[in-house]
Amino acid sequence: MAKWNKKFTIIIFSLIIMVMLSGCKEQKIHVLIPTGSPQYAAAFMQNTGKYDFTVVAGADALTAGFNDIGYDIIFAPVNLGAKMYQAKPNYQLIGVVTWGNYYLISESPIDLTHVSQMDITAFGENQIPDFMIKFILEQKNIEGHFTYLDSVASITSAYVLDSSKVYLIAEPSLSILQTQKPLHYLNLQTIYQTITGETGFPQAGVFAKKGLSASAVNAFKSELIQSIFSLKQDETAHDVLTAVGITIPKAIYLNAVTRSHIDFLDSTNSKTALVTFFEQIYAFNPNFIGNIPDDTFYR
Repeated sequence: MAKWNKKFTIIIFSLIIMVMLSGCKEQKIHVLIPTGSPQYAAAFMQNTGKYDFTVVAGADALTAGFNDIGYDIIFAPVNLGAKMYQAKPNYQLIGVVTWGNYYLISESPIDLTHVSQMDITAFGENQIPDFMIKFILEQKNIEGHFTYLDSVASITSAYVLDSSKVYLIAEPSLSILQTQKPLHYLNLQTIYQTITGETGFPQAGVFAKKGLSASAVNAFKSELIQSIFSLKQDETAHDVLTAVGITIPKAIYLNAVTRSHIDFLDSTNSKTALVTFFEQIYAFNPNFIGNIPDDTFYR
């Protein structure tokens, strides 16, 4: 009887240890991320097994993500995150990850004087790309004449057919297009910086659910910074991009990354640039943001 009690005690003790260990296992962080530059930034994190990434295309899926609260981390345009925060203050900004990827292109050398003499074929009417080009032209006292297409892909096709016009385009489409036809480009981010005096054009942000622990947020930020460094420096970067479903020619991916201005800056250090951006887009179209977010938006 005593022997049975000893065996029973060992079994119970083992079960308790197993339960305790299973409870201590690190839970996966669920991440929602759009295709494009943000996915490039986090590419080295996607196959580590530590994070569960859901990759989506389009703003509708991101909006649904903010409403669902099923994700721990969401990558999204900073203006969308700010607007969603006012409706449901569930996700706070922890940093900016991309700083603009918009360019004007032409078959001949291009500057703003050149632009003032030609029509511009653009994409994203009444969206952030539209704000970017119109804000710059307004600040430079240049009247723009615009024709809009439905997507960046349509811009690429249009330029291939007729390169005599000026087009608004974004990376990585710019780098891919350069392999098909000669072009000159004008970096709109540089002009924006000159006008505003800010560190850059804050485009995509990283948002954390309020309930996510500080240690988890800090670990994510550190690994994201390392992922971006590896994206730019690691010889295997193109293989990693391919492994996570990003298809881009090896010969041009580094140009696309460089001209996408991918760099993580936490919310404290990017706040001044963000406030300037929010004020400008609110003046352009209040619907882009609702209201300028207060300090609780920044984590």
